[in-house]
Amino acid sequence: MRDLVLTGSTGFIGAHLKSVAENRGFRLFEITRGQVLSSLEDEINHNNDPTVIATALKTARNPVFINLASLFLSTHTPKSITSLIRSNIEFSTLVFEAASIVESSGLLHFGTSWQFSESGQTDPVNLYAATKVASESILKYYSKYYNIPAATIVMYDTYGPDDKRQKIIPLLLKISKSCEELKMGSGENPINLSFITDVCSAVLCAVIAIEKQPKGHHIRWAIRNPKTHFVHEVVDLIRQNIDRDIKVKFGALPEGPPPKLLNHSIPVVPNWTPKISLERGLRLVFEET
Repeated sequence: MRDLVLTGSTGFIGAHLKSVAENRGFRLFEITRGQVLSSLEDEINHNNDPTVIATALKTARNPVFINLASLFLSTHTPKSITSLIRSNIEFSTLVFEAASIVESSGLLHFGTSWQFSESGQTDPVNLYAATKVASESILKYYSKYYNIPAATIVMYDTYGPDDKRQKIIPLLLKISKSCEELKMGSGENPINLSFITDVCSAVLCAVIAIEKQPKGHHIRWAIRNPKTHFVHEVVDLIRQNIDRDIKVKFGALPEGPPPKLLNHSIPVVPNWTPKISLERGLRLVFEET
């Protein structure tokens, strides 16, 4: 039975991952921004002290850390800068420090495709992506100097049932129920969608793979589907395959900067293949909701 330390367990991906991991026999410890939780210990307030976190994890046996927690903002305001830095850089650093103290057998830290250009060079498109670049640099430091195998898991877009995030699929589901019209630009933005059960399988494959990596080594793995679509293609798939009236008016909004093309050079998680096609995944979201 492997021990996992998970952050972000209350988010969309984290909540699903927690359920899947427990069903597969993993023992979970959760770090929130205020407490450390486990099925074996009482809740422990850590007050952002990595030594307290490490003490709370004293019964964890060489755990793999899964750092999912982050604050996502597609655009920032002056007032949101502190929150982005605290959530995505400071809190991640606390987690990495705790991992170094408890002799973690691996660190999985979640990044974003928005960190990279089409050619794979570091080129963040917004402040959120820039904080992910910064936290990856800190991850590399901890990996090298504390001899922990580490991976940045590069996330593309995800979707599935019970998704409350302000993302394209929940938005389309909402207007399919309300019969509102959604005004958009050209719909030429590329989007690479992975269904939530595939995402959870990928993360658990990464847990196994990271322990086989050399100590002190950092690598990037991606969770993405073989096929990228445009937003207007996703809307067409919903209209064609699901009996829902989706009122989307493309070209109704002025175009912004040219859409960012997605990088596909980062290898996917070892020994993982997505099983849910986009057509099937959309049916699972729209027909069972």
